[in-house]
Amino acid sequence: MSSASKKKIRQYSEEYLKFGFIPAIHDARLPFCLLCQQCLSNESIKPGRLEAHLKAKHKDQINSSLNYFQIVKKNDEKRATLKSLFTAHNVNINRTLEASYQISLLIAKSGKYHTIGEQLIKPSILTFVKTVFGKDDQDVKTMPLSNNTVSRRIDEMSKDVEIQLIEKLKARLFRCKWTSQH
Repeated sequence: MSSASKKKIRQYSEEYLKFGFIPAIHDARLPFCLLCQQCLSNESIKPGRLEAHLKAKHKDQINSSLNYFQIVKKNDEKRATLKSLFTAHNVNINRTLEASYQISLLIAKSGKYHTIGEQLIKPSILTFVKTVFGKDDQDVKTMPLSNNTVSRRIDEMSKDVEIQLIEKLKARLFRCKWTSQH
């Protein structure tokens, strides 16, 4: 057997929190220091080594209680990650885009000029949000409702309806009843 296959993989234990360590997000077998945000090797998962890290790097926290590290852990879990920031931003973009399509559909159904989106609807929504929620909403300000955008969205939706109708008609069998007179 090679030395690599004999290598012991240690597992994280909850008791390591008293030294300020939690399991790393990307690999739960690695200890992650809550204080310096450093990920250590699996070989470091020994109480003595974790305590040595605490003494060497975080002297002022040596006598900290488990409760202190539990609070630090909760704060770490609440912090925004790069992924969560992008996810939240994408959700807002998708909602804004969906709202733009829904408003374009309402404009089409009303038979009004397409410029009403930017001239009346968007300012109305901004006024409502500012009055009711007390804030300026950037998502509303960036919602695409220009004449060209509304026209394009209406065209896209009508083409989609047409495609759906054609697909349904293709899937349906039509029978012609020919009479002897034809």
